[in-house]
Amino acid sequence: MRQVLIACLAASMLGACTGLATSTPTPTPAVGFLLLDGVSIINTKKTIDDHVVSWVTGQDCSTVRASRGEAYCEETPKPGPMVVQNSYCYKSLGSVTCYTQPVATDAARLYGVRTEDVPVNAPH
Repeated sequence: MRQVLIACLAASMLGACTGLATSTPTPTPAVGFLLLDGVSIINTKKTIDDHVVSWVTGQDCSTVRASRGEAYCEETPKPGPMVVQNSYCYKSLGSVTCYTQPVATDAARLYGVRTEDVPVNAPH
């Protein structure tokens, strides 16, 4: 990971030197792509090419993972069973507080009911 970031930084710094010979520097598309690739690696641990390969294959592919000696592509984990959970939200002094059960004594302050799907093993 560190080597990839250093390579991206070095490439972007070299790209900045192309404008020294002319009065107006013109960045090349390759430098822009390298910068976008660097941002993608930092945020998702994948290059832009990895995202394309992942989309085409339907697997989770990563050059960063492969550089650590692991497999380039892995099966995308299947989502587990989900359960519907209701949250009952009530206005309080400075914010809104939500509970998994309705509070009968605060019925007048009911702000709304939020329904969401959560994994079965998730803490409630």
